Order: sequence, then C-alpha cells, then structure tokens
Amino acid sequence: MHAFQEMCELFEGHDLGLPPIPPPFQPQLRQVQPWAYATGAVSPALMYQFGYSKDAMRHWLPDQVAVSHSGHGTNSYAVNYQLVCGSLTLFAQTGFGGAYMNNSMAAARVRRMFEACRTLSEALENARRCPSHRLLVAYSDIRQTSWCRWYRFGEGAARQSGLGGVELPEDPVAAFDIATMLLVAH
Repeated sequence: MHAFQEMCELFEGHDLGLPPIPPPFQPQLRQVQPWAYATGAVSPALMYQFGYSKDAMRHWLPDQVAVSHSGHGTNSYAVNYQLVCGSLTLFAQTGFGGAYMNNSMAAARVRRMFEACRTLSEALENARRCPSHRLLVAYSDIRQTSWCRWYRFGEGAARQSGLGGVELPEDPVAAFDIATMLLVAH
C-alpha cells in the first residue's frame, strides 16, 4: 500500500480527518516513523518542538510536506503539520493523544486545523510565486502562538520583510483566513 493511503487510513481511523497533502507531494510521501509521514528529511520530535519554524526564519527550506503525531510525557502530545511550497511556509500544531486529554474534543481541533491548513494550501494555486519572499505562518494551540510574517531571503540570510508581521487570532480557521489573504494579495 502506498504511504499516502496508509496515512489517510491511520488519521481517518482515529477520526482526525485527512491531513492536506497537495497532489504533487502525494507520490513522494513516505513513512519516516510510526505516525510520521513526509516528503523530506524531518524529525517528528523537532516538529513537536516547533523547531522547524525557527529554521525557516533563517534558511530557505526546500518544498516539502510532513505530518506527525509526537510528543513526550503523559500529556504532551500533538498532531504536527508543515508545508513548504512556493511562497508559503506553514507550521501548525494542536494537542492530541495525551493521557489527560479529551480525545474526541482534541480530534475535533485536529480536523479544524487540517481544514484551515487545506484552505491556506489551496490558496497557493492563486498566489504569485515569489522567488525571494515567503510567507511564514505558525499556529500552535499548545504553545499559544499564532503569527505570520513575510520573510525576504538573499545572500544566505533571511530578513523580515518590509511587509511586516501579523499576530493572528487563536482560532486556526480565522488565522489562516487572514494568512490566505496575505498570501494571495502579495
């Protein structure tokens, strides 16, 4: 069975919905660990720590998609999603699977996050591909962070663009609606 199909069955089997894997990435998707699928080299632990968002502020990451369920301890677990494609770099995370979490409520949050990620990733079709700028979007309910900023890359360095940063609402759907407008308008 293809990794994309396995991932879909795993996430749907736990009532989490489908992670938004854009069609060009689907044939490249592979399982890197249990509950972790990616098209590039990723660490589920680093995804959980939100470490790739810091890398994206310093380096031009290659186009890729990844989704994982990872964490540590008894209650620190999350579903993590990242998409780097064209002028968009997206990191999203929501708690799921901790010993003291209400898994049906947490699953609903994961589905909502995936739907918001899908909306933003579909906006890429209408967005102009910019060779030197990327919109970095980060959302994590467990880290209580939600922001997006345009970054300009050149000469091996990333700088926050003159287009500025936006603090996003805590609700992923509202946050990614704003990010979608910023992506398409640029």
